[in-house]
Amino acid sequence: MKYIEKQIEDAQTGAIANYHEVTAVNVDYVNNTVIATLASYVSRKTKEAGKSALSLNSFTLSPILPARNESAHDWCLNELIQEPSADFEPEEYPGYVNPHMFAGGKIKETDA
Repeated sequence: MKYIEKQIEDAQTGAIANYHEVTAVNVDYVNNTVIATLASYVSRKTKEAGKSALSLNSFTLSPILPARNESAHDWCLNELIQEPSADFEPEEYPGYVNPHMFAGGKIKETDA
């Protein structure tokens, strides 16, 4: 199982999370959107110990889509760690989750 390793402050709890796993991917080739849901955990160790995720966040990734023969899971991981464009400005409202919070993260793989 591949995951993103990056230390962030979880937007919903304020706790530090370092292990982020894609739990769902929806690719809509008609409307050119991809929605990825990630679960964030304190660490890989806590995830493997069966602890609950600190939060689940969904991100809309578009307008570029994975090729139909490409792994949507791997594509999402790669998109989520990309740096934002120079003109990106985060929104400011209660509950906002920055879609670039994983920028600069590392994609790693568990043994399972």
